Formats: sequence, structure tokens, C-alpha cells
Amino acid sequence: MNTPFPLTNEGVFLDIHSFGNEVGWGWGYTKTPMPNEDQVGGLGRKMASFGTWGYWKGYLFDGGTIDTTYGWFGAASFFFELGTRFSQPCEDYPRIVNDALPALMYAAKVSRSPYITSLGPDILCTTITSTNKNDGQYINIQIEASDDKRTNNQKDEVTFKTGRHFIRLIEVWINCHPYSDECQPTVKRSTPNAGRSVTISVQFKRPSGSGKKTMYIRARDSSGTFGPVTARYY
Repeated sequence: MNTPFPLTNEGVFLDIHSFGNEVGWGWGYTKTPMPNEDQVGGLGRKMASFGTWGYWKGYLFDGGTIDTTYGWFGAASFFFELGTRFSQPCEDYPRIVNDALPALMYAAKVSRSPYITSLGPDILCTTITSTNKNDGQYINIQIEASDDKRTNNQKDEVTFKTGRHFIRLIEVWINCHPYSDECQPTVKRSTPNAGRSVTISVQFKRPSGSGKKTMYIRARDSSGTFGPVTARYY
């Protein structure tokens, strides 16, 4: 097939086995790039950035599950080669799972629209503090967003094309997910002069009500693409 699937396709497929410390994507049977190479390649690079994995550049193989699930269903499909041995000692499993979990969680976060969301900027770090003023308590957040830091994690490679945009907007939502149609962001901060990465500080009055609240943060780049949503409790 030579026609890319629509960018609106949903779903991420992961084939996880051992070993080799690599993340790979199709095609498996040929070196010809798949039609959605930009989208799948961008997501694969971002998942690899959470660990010490490289990108699979090895032998060709027939009948791979990643070729089937992509070719039949249009799902963004990958395989993970985890560990350092084919028969890994059981005592190594907790470490291997803990190393892989952030990448798997990232795949889950973008699975609603993997060919779009994974191309947007990532929220790398948040620091949350509070300040008491005469009219109540205020929440302070320092947010680091980047379009290229998770895309460009291989020292021998220039920044992949999906990570070459500039950060243009950061949003903060309180107790309401950005995918909901029932609310608006608490904070919208434009960053018209930012580069591929930016760190900003925002402050807003703590919403009324007791107990912990959930803060949802996302960024948009100069291509108009929103990246994955990051959730924090405060």
C-alpha cells in the first residue's frame, strides 16, 4: 500500500517482547518507508526518548504484527525489544517494567489521535507552588514545553522533521479535561517569540472548594498542533 491513512485514525498497537533495547516500526518486510512515516516515526522517537532504547535498524522480517495492524487497521504500530537477554532473569523484571512504563503511558496518552497529537509539543516539566495573598491563595506553575527534545534523542541524528516547530500557546485546565466541550482553560498563555522549547511561569487564583484538584496542561506549536495532555495533582 502507498496511500497514508487519515490523520484522524485512532489507536496504538504495541508488540512487546525481548530483547535488544530498541523501539521499532514498519515496514518490517521492506526498507521502503510506510505511508505514515512522519507520524509513526515521530511517535516512535518520542517513546524511545523515555528510555535508553535506540531505533530498530536491523534485519527485515515477514509476517510481523506491526505490519498487519498498520496495514489492515491503520493503527500506529510499534514493537519494543526490552531487556538484555532472551530469557531474562525474573529479578530483572521490575527494573525493566519501570523503565518501559513511561513510554507505554505516553502511547496511551496519544492513542486517541496518535497521528496528530504525537506531532505536537510535549510538557516536559512542571513545578507547582502556592502563594497566600490578601484575597486568597494563588497557584504558581512553572511549565517547560518543547517541540523537539523528545523527538531528537539520538546523538547521531538531526532533529526529525516533526520537531522543528516553535511553541506558540500553553493552556492550563482545572478539573476539566481539554477534550471536554463543557469548560474553558483557566490559563491561556501565548508565546509568540518562543523557539522550539520554552519555560514560562503562570499564576492564577486557586479555585474554590476543598481537596486536591487535577490540573491538565498542554501546548500548541506553530503548525497549529496540540501535543499530549499532561495531568498534575495539587
